[in-house]
Amino acid sequence: MSGSARALLEKLGSLVPGYAGYADRETRRECDQALRLAVASRLGAARAALDRRTADCARAGRLDLLEPLDSLSRRVAALADALRHAPAGYAALFDAATVDAAQLDRIYAFDLEMKEAGERVFDVAERVRAGADAEALDPLEAAVAAAEESLRRRGEVLREVR
Repeated sequence: MSGSARALLEKLGSLVPGYAGYADRETRRECDQALRLAVASRLGAARAALDRRTADCARAGRLDLLEPLDSLSRRVAALADALRHAPAGYAALFDAATVDAAQLDRIYAFDLEMKEAGERVFDVAERVRAGADAEALDPLEAAVAAAEESLRRRGEVLREVR
């Protein structure tokens, strides 16, 4: 395994309990799933925060924010579902002997990117306040779009490796 892949794995291992086992061939598939479920869970928490803000806006009479908040909440929910059901690959994908180090590096990099994108969505969703205006949702829109793009690109990398 290359040095950059090892560094990525160490960073991932520090972010998700049990993820450090990704470096072990026998546990890669399980750890891949654990990471995706951890990110999906974090996105679920982001959706719950958005749903609370939507309710706050409804109570405050901020009807102009209901549709944008609801739309973002649905996108976050769809992203979490897509992560839960994203392909983990097949046995050969997680066998370092059949996938070259550069390909594994790319997969690990996308896994880290996916984790970080999910955290950004959560952080930005938590900062949205009921009194915010529509422009205050722009950073959340950008974070959700980046997370969606990260998942899309991860899927492309997995298809290329197969």
